[in-house]
Amino acid sequence: MLKKILVVAGVLALASCAQIKHTNLTRTDVGLVPERAVFIEIPKDGEYGAINYLNSSSKLVNMLRGEFIKHSSVIEVCAIEACNAELDKNQNAYLVKPKILHWEDRETQWSFRPDVVEIQLSVIDMETGKEVRSIIYKAKSRVIQFFAGTSPEDILERPTREAVASFYL
Repeated sequence: MLKKILVVAGVLALASCAQIKHTNLTRTDVGLVPERAVFIEIPKDGEYGAINYLNSSSKLVNMLRGEFIKHSSVIEVCAIEACNAELDKNQNAYLVKPKILHWEDRETQWSFRPDVVEIQLSVIDMETGKEVRSIIYKAKSRVIQFFAGTSPEDILERPTREAVASFYL
């Protein structure tokens, strides 16, 4: 009997992991240069229907900052206007333009509706003004969760880490 309970508990634990999907939009053979500065533009907060998820953009930007700092020593976060001004001044840098395509935070353990997040990252070479890398990644929580539910930022940790690492080959 105990074995059956452990098997069922193990299956349920595995079923509660996040699903992750990556789509590379722009893939070049050249990775980003670690010595160059990275400017991260603050995107618009995520929305789903009529629900606006306040501070979802700052959560994403903080996550991106934490991942890019592993590869570059200079990381700056700026609003859209400030980033555009930096384009003219700083030629030896990259501009990261994140966009929240979908942000849906659900009470999954009660509603059996998964959290779903989809992010697009575009990297612009400030010297040329051209996009050098771009990726869309999506994370979705499992429907069955018996313990504390996940949040969009919880399910975004791994795909964000993988997406940023893929930029540096």
